[in-house]
Amino acid sequence: MENQLPRDLSSCNASKSTKIRDLLVAGIQWTAGGIAYVAGLTAHTILLPCLALFPQTFQDILEKIFIDRFMQKTLEEAYVLNWCRTARPLTPIQTLGDGNCLLHAVSVYMSGTDDKDLALRRLLFRAMREDMNEEMKQRWDRQCRARNAAVPGHLEYGSMEWRDEWNIMVCMADATPNPPEANDLPYKSLEEFHIFVLANVLRRPIIILAEDVLHNFEGHTFAPIHFSGIYLPLRWKPEECVRSPIILGYLQQHFTPLLSQEEA
Repeated sequence: MENQLPRDLSSCNASKSTKIRDLLVAGIQWTAGGIAYVAGLTAHTILLPCLALFPQTFQDILEKIFIDRFMQKTLEEAYVLNWCRTARPLTPIQTLGDGNCLLHAVSVYMSGTDDKDLALRRLLFRAMREDMNEEMKQRWDRQCRARNAAVPGHLEYGSMEWRDEWNIMVCMADATPNPPEANDLPYKSLEEFHIFVLANVLRRPIIILAEDVLHNFEGHTFAPIHFSGIYLPLRWKPEECVRSPIILGYLQQHFTPLLSQEEA
């Protein structure tokens, strides 16, 4: 039975997934000031069926295929995920590890389909590239300078160096695949500021649950992780935004949607 099941949520109904992606693209709009955003599907949230209603054998197969048990175990042991007994538990759903996992995770959270056609990725890139009044760049610049100043013996960047760093940040969002000879993921992995831009494109808050530090295989900490936090769509008025957040898990440079199950 396991070999006959789809390997991800989007493949459960390919034709319906295509229609949902088309609806998402149709909802892309621009303000008079040139700010990109998505209307329509961004207000939705996917709910998993109650797995307890299925026979145990079928439950085990579904969990093996769809659920990221390693992320769930790691984040729960770190008291990052499902630590509150009065809140409905969240389940991390597996996403493609192709460098575009942030957009896959967000898309699955809202619609059950991934970003295989790169529509969200292209929109993210365009929103950063066409930042007409440089509002995004100015926010990024303030964030980087503040973080840099907090590091003892930090480097002092000139204006041209900051400009070059911003251009790198924009290019990272490009939907163009990496060349095969790069021996890397198909697409460039994204960083914290891309999440902030994406929250504004969707006009919906994004919450990232992650550990604060990176551990090696022996369990020792050796680097901070800055992804954890709440990313607000600050370019928009509150009444223009979706109130319920998108909740994602992050572990080992990979994002997954954290979904709840329907009640039995």
